[in-house]
Amino acid sequence: SMEPKFKKFLGKLEGAGYFAGLAKGTPAYEKRYQMAKDAFSEKLKAGNATSTGKDSAPASPDGQIKQSTSQPKARTATEEEKKAAESKKAEANKLMSQGKFQEAIKKYTEAIAMDGENAVYHVNRGVAQYKLHRYSDAEADCKAAIAIDSLYDKGWMRLGQVQMALEQYPKAIETLTKAESLAKAQGTITSCRKLLEKARKAAEAAPKPAPAPKSPGGGAGLDGLDLSALASNPQIQQMMGALGGLGGAGGAGGPDLMSMLGALGGAGGGGAGGAGGAGGAG
Repeated sequence: SMEPKFKKFLGKLEGAGYFAGLAKGTPAYEKRYQMAKDAFSEKLKAGNATSTGKDSAPASPDGQIKQSTSQPKARTATEEEKKAAESKKAEANKLMSQGKFQEAIKKYTEAIAMDGENAVYHVNRGVAQYKLHRYSDAEADCKAAIAIDSLYDKGWMRLGQVQMALEQYPKAIETLTKAESLAKAQGTITSCRKLLEKARKAAEAAPKPAPAPKSPGGGAGLDGLDLSALASNPQIQQMMGALGGLGGAGGAGGPDLMSMLGALGGAGGGGAGGAGGAGGAG
């Protein structure tokens, strides 16, 4: 059955920040969960079809499909909750201006708990995390914001800033270019351009990284499920598109997914460790 494997896959996604900042039961969480499940069962079906050559139907019995689609939809925040969340945000913004970032994070988290579909709360919390040099938390928050609203210019801009802090300059350039193309306010456009200039200079100065060694047989890390194929699955790429800060550009989602799932494919684990180190130094 797909359940234990899916749970393992889900665990890895969680560890990679796929559900960062999303409370279980919120519409945003349910949407992500469903996307992960669909992509996973597609891959499982394809795997069964190729490995056994038999009809792939048993991999996902009708009952399971019905069950997943008939789950009650997660509810959207009520007007009262939205108002309460806004006042939490106002408190958090005030704390930010006083440099009380840790307290601000608490307030933004309370706002997100009331209205998890508001991308602004995620980005603002991400900025507070960034100020405390918690770059992986900041990155997860910015990606959560973009997953809610893929046209949110400040979400992309802040993600680019975090990627610069993580010394991921080529990624940052891509992300900031996207932010600039979406930006409408002159202030945001100017900020994006300044950040882009910094990122380009840093990219030129940065030593070129050696290609990551492929671990032998790393592709089949999850009970023989071919994870490199899973990474190149268009559905998964699409799902990770916004998350990878790549907007799903061509096949770029593939390698990015592999680095995000780190241990899953046996590749990219080292890179993740490096990012943690950068956070500490900052």
